[in-house]
Amino acid sequence: MKELFYLLLSMTISSCNISSKKEDFPKTLTLTGERWFIGDSLGKAFSIEMVGDKLLLHDEHTKTLFTAIDLKKPYQAYHFGTRGGGPDELMNPGAVIVEQNAFKVFDFGKMSFLKYDLDSVVAKKTNPKKLFQIEESYILSVIEIPPYYIASGFFPDKKRLLVLDAQGENVVTTGNYPVNKETYTNTPFQVLGLAYQSQICKEPNGNRFALATRYGGIIQFFEWNAAQKQAEEIHRIEYFSPEFATENIGGTPNFLPTKKTRWGYLSVTATDKYVFALYSGKIQSPENAFYAGNIVHIYDWEGKPISMLQLDYNVTSITIKENTLYALIDDKKIGNDVVMYNLRDL
Repeated sequence: MKELFYLLLSMTISSCNISSKKEDFPKTLTLTGERWFIGDSLGKAFSIEMVGDKLLLHDEHTKTLFTAIDLKKPYQAYHFGTRGGGPDELMNPGAVIVEQNAFKVFDFGKMSFLKYDLDSVVAKKTNPKKLFQIEESYILSVIEIPPYYIASGFFPDKKRLLVLDAQGENVVTTGNYPVNKETYTNTPFQVLGLAYQSQICKEPNGNRFALATRYGGIIQFFEWNAAQKQAEEIHRIEYFSPEFATENIGGTPNFLPTKKTRWGYLSVTATDKYVFALYSGKIQSPENAFYAGNIVHIYDWEGKPISMLQLDYNVTSITIKENTLYALIDDKKIGNDVVMYNLRDL
């Protein structure tokens, strides 16, 4: 299971009590993908992102933790990001913020944000730039709406989001979990945070972002108000809520998936028009590939369902560039690979 991340929100973010039941999609498109057959170049891959004209994979390939692949030359892979505690090494990389030809990554082990330039990676000069270190926080996913960083995670005050300034200082924690008052009162913050761990993506040229829950079929849409330092929830769709279960580990209650636990959204990516959310909906059990899915829900930035994609492969992570969806296959028979889907008919 992937690493958990935690973020501290230091601005005032308000959340409207907007709730929506399951909504039907007006159309379903069945897509056939084109595999790249580059599994030998990937090692064990966890996630996929689009950085300029390259795919970025968080993977474990021998001694490195990232792989960059040129879209025009899928056979050309650049492995970088050495594991270790040294100044230019990574201990436990997690949340990634994508830029034009670079990316920022939160290293949970060092509690630091680092920046990699992909031109330097190609030139084999891969030393990252350390941006800042933060207070001890668990960050699952993060976006940047300059001059702030907004991250999902879990916090002692039971807030949903954390806001940091450009220097990594806490601005505010804010936003509520979509649970009732009794659940808030009786559930420890770490159990609440783990049950609602989410992936986040932003509108590329706007101030909206979407938050998709892993252990619940819940996707929320927010708008960021820079002047008031607030994030307002504008729409929410709920298919099912997390099953709360706890187990004491070292005397501390922790969230523990059970045979009733279902996985909701696995990965989320976006264009200026749409949000693409990879959906599982499967019970967590050994016979189910619950960590993968072949259904992608597409919403506009108002939260309106647009269409549903049915893929011919079960995939674990998705990213998009223009009219092409790229997905990561993690299959017992196939292993790891990249598959791409044409979205021109969307």
